[in-house]
Amino acid sequence: MSSLWVIVCSYYAMYYMANAILYKMGYKVGDRISHKVTSDALIVYIRNKLEQKYLEDFEEAKEEALDVTKLKANDLVESFEFERIKRSKFQYNMTEAVKTSKAKCIQNRCRNSQKSRKINLENSDFQVYKSPICKFFFPKNLLKYNL
Repeated sequence: MSSLWVIVCSYYAMYYMANAILYKMGYKVGDRISHKVTSDALIVYIRNKLEQKYLEDFEEAKEEALDVTKLKANDLVESFEFERIKRSKFQYNMTEAVKTSKAKCIQNRCRNSQKSRKINLENSDFQVYKSPICKFFFPKNLLKYNL
């Protein structure tokens, strides 16, 4: 298949699709200079509708992204609180064997959390604190000491 044939077929697919959209909106393109009329009609009748649709899609995607961000932030805070309470129980109320078993579980969970969380820390407002078990992300403005 020649390059020209690919271009021609692609163009006509778009041309007929545009005419179908115009027809659905109640406009029928005639036989005379139909390609130019189709082009002009797309500019006049379709462009604003497409812009509005893209803006609506963008707003919807933005709202969904904000919802996901809130959920992830809440999950992170809840996870920290859960681990803080658990750490207190481990530190003061458990035998060494139980502590070792639980430590392995926590370490695996923390590693899995790191893999799933994709945070770009370059030029961010977070500082990374690396412990032997896990990385922790702290807002820089909350840290008094450089860890």
